[in-house]
Formats: sequence, C-alpha cells, structure tokens
Amino acid sequence: MNALPRSKVWLAFWWLVWCAVLVQQLALHSWRLGGSGFRDNPAFSRVSLVIILAPFGISMIVRWLAIPRISSPVGAFFLFAGGLGLAGGTALATSFLDVPYKQIVFFICLAGILTFVPLRLRTKDVSA
Repeated sequence: MNALPRSKVWLAFWWLVWCAVLVQQLALHSWRLGGSGFRDNPAFSRVSLVIILAPFGISMIVRWLAIPRISSPVGAFFLFAGGLGLAGGTALATSFLDVPYKQIVFFICLAGILTFVPLRLRTKDVSA
C-alpha cells in the first residue's frame, strides 16, 4: 500500500479498522461454531458457493491491483475499507451459511483480510 497516510493518527485509524474487522470475524466465527453442530453441507450448490466467493475475489483485485495505484491517502482508504468489507462479508457469510468446506473458505477469507494489513511496503514521498 503505497498511499498510506503520513499522519500517525490517520494511520492508527487504519490499524483500528483493520483490527476491528479481524477480531470481529474471529469472534463471530468461533461463537457461531461453538455449539451449533453445523456440518458442511455437500448438497450446497456450486453456483451458490461461487456467488458467495465472488466478493472475496473482487476484494483481492482491489487489494493487489487498485490500491497500489492510488496516490491519495483518502482514496486508498476508501478502497481499503471497501475491499476489507468485501473480504469480511464473505467470511461472515461462510460463518452463517451452511456452505461446503466452511472452515477452508473461512480461513481463505481470513488470509484475504490479513493481506489488507496497513503496512508501508515502499517509501514514496507524496509531499508536493
């Protein structure tokens, strides 16, 4: 993410949003699987699974293709929040729907959320 803000307060806000989404996903998933007894449903339609996973694919496109090209911190934050929301929404859907391979799909979504960690990979001077 090249367009990370230089302000420590704004960067702390990015970290807060990212941590909140990650903790919320882990808490909801563990709560949902705690006493539910739900098992993977092999009769679940493949088309439905693709529809559920489509937002995750879009979030990865946003993360790896769109965000690195944005130079404005505000624009990058909106893409960051949108992509994080899509990945988190997919993980949330797998927690509450009776989809096949529930655990695998959830951990793939968690890995997607982890890719949104707000680290400055390359230093780029955006000052005018």
